[in-house]
Amino acid sequence: VSRSAPAAHNGSVRDRNETPFMAIHVRTGKGSSFQDPLRHHSPEEMAQFINCSLSLHESWMQKCNYEAPPKIYVAADQSSIKEEFVKAHPSLMRTAADVEVLHIERSRPNEIHEMVKAYDNVWAELKILADSTCLIASKSTFSDLGEDFHPTQLFPRRCSVQFNDCDSDRIEEALNAVVC
Repeated sequence: VSRSAPAAHNGSVRDRNETPFMAIHVRTGKGSSFQDPLRHHSPEEMAQFINCSLSLHESWMQKCNYEAPPKIYVAADQSSIKEEFVKAHPSLMRTAADVEVLHIERSRPNEIHEMVKAYDNVWAELKILADSTCLIASKSTFSDLGEDFHPTQLFPRRCSVQFNDCDSDRIEEALNAVVC
């Protein structure tokens, strides 16, 4: 995603060369190099992430009248979750499944094969979350950072919805921050 010459539009910032896209961040609490209390990991919660992202995506498509549907990037602390989401919606969702997951404060360094690459991957996924036009967030500091680092934080809040608080009112509120 290119980030050159942001322009202010109606109280929001949008790059003239930006390709709009959504992002989902799924924090399960169980990665290959760290253990954390389990979070969003049940089949019901995975369904909430999918349903929320599809509902927000559909409303966004209607608001902005896109000819081609914007893609949805899936970030998660388990590669299997990423692959599951993309497999369920291959024409819409994308991910970097081969990213070695690193939790900066919880990973055990002896279990990370390429530490520098793993750190680069963390920063790259955080940038993707921050650059996304709309974000489906989990209850996670990483999701919070993805929300906070978005340029529209300088203005009214950005397009972001918590996966488990994703009713039509929340979606409408989130889309108020989107400039088509």
